Amino acid sequence: MTEAYGDLSASGTAFAHLGLRQVEEDEIIQAIESGRVLNSGGDPAAVEDIPADEDVTGRYLDIEADPPLATAVLDGGTLRKVLLRYAGQSRGDEKYDPRGLRLEQVVITGDMNWSWLDLPFPIGFWGCAFHEFFMNLDHARVPRLVFDGCLFGPPRWGSSAFNATESKFDSAIRFLDCEGLSQLFLLDCELGTFELRDHPGGTEEKFRLVLTGSTINQFIVFGDNDPKETIPAKDGLDGIRIQRLTAWGWDEALNRTDAWKANWIQEWLAGGVIPHPLRKQRAARAALNPHRRQVWSEFADALDRDYLEEPAMAIRIAAERHRDSSQRWLTRAVRWLTLDVTVRYFYRNVRAIGWLALIWLVVATLAWCNIQDLYRDGTGSAPVGPLEAGTNGVLWAIAYGLDIVISPLQLGFGAVWPTAPLLTVVFAVLKLLAIAMFGLFIVGISGVVQRRRS
Repeated sequence: MTEAYGDLSASGTAFAHLGLRQVEEDEIIQAIESGRVLNSGGDPAAVEDIPADEDVTGRYLDIEADPPLATAVLDGGTLRKVLLRYAGQSRGDEKYDPRGLRLEQVVITGDMNWSWLDLPFPIGFWGCAFHEFFMNLDHARVPRLVFDGCLFGPPRWGSSAFNATESKFDSAIRFLDCEGLSQLFLLDCELGTFELRDHPGGTEEKFRLVLTGSTINQFIVFGDNDPKETIPAKDGLDGIRIQRLTAWGWDEALNRTDAWKANWIQEWLAGGVIPHPLRKQRAARAALNPHRRQVWSEFADALDRDYLEEPAMAIRIAAERHRDSSQRWLTRAVRWLTLDVTVRYFYRNVRAIGWLALIWLVVATLAWCNIQDLYRDGTGSAPVGPLEAGTNGVLWAIAYGLDIVISPLQLGFGAVWPTAPLLTVVFAVLKLLAIAMFGLFIVGISGVVQRRRS
């Protein structure tokens, strides 16, 4: 794509020698007032209205096969001067089309500082190239800002940075199939829609995404993209607020279930690996993805608001596993056995009932197989074996299992324990496990440990 724009390391005035015409103020104003694309298709004489379906047209979806070729150059200072006519209180009686401004196949040189600009219309760049290293939009307000198939930064830098602090993009901010962007900082911003796609520039190691403190009305992820190749979040999500989380893909089979959504999000947040408490995090990955529980909970809450309770629950459980995976091996093993395997960190307390049922079944089976050692009637006699005990022996074993497993329950068995030492040890271990499971269940449902779901 860089080759398509020629030598971007040239100065702004040097572009005239590359055969690129200069875009003037009047042309920008006319485009804003008429709602037409500036330099449509690279042809200054072309007349094209800004399409109403710009979100789905995919104008530059395949920039490798068909890269846009710049045919005009625009000074960033000139663009800013025109935009100031429509900004905030300076707006006056200036007329503009609500579709705003779209520039196509234009090289933009010079200053790209839009800080404190308050614009009433959207702005879009299609197949454009930005000559400067930094783009600053601190405290700016633009209804919609779109970059489709754009190139950021001169080759001498090899990358470019987009910075915005306390800015507001009511509808959306989008970077689709762009190159050269290595830093995207949106701090304490208000974003209508933010689309998380493959990293738009440089290499994955160089790109950094920071959304700290930002509020996003709709956060969009695409299941067709590999979480490991999608722009990494690293440590830039603290304090993020997400109202809605939309996860979808082009593959119809992918959208038939919702389970993949939780897997995709937790793999992306954990740096490319689905968290598991027994899998020790590498120090490098732990340093890059130290997301606090608040970040994971925000994604889970957003799924809840979209009525996706199961994926939301999976995200909350994955958050606990992600935290545990950075602990010492003994801590990881203990928490895995006591909290994860049993009640999923108190998010699925009913699992304790399943474990109690399993222990009860094991105790009842062992009691029935050893009924000649355990059973006593009023005369002190006992059946020769389990088969001789018949139906009464089966019922007795079931009741004996309940007496052992459910701690508060007393069915009159008293201290009936086997005489064989090994079997006594087995029964004691099963009794302790039953007490632990019953305790976890009571703690979970009583709300001693606060969780969103039981």
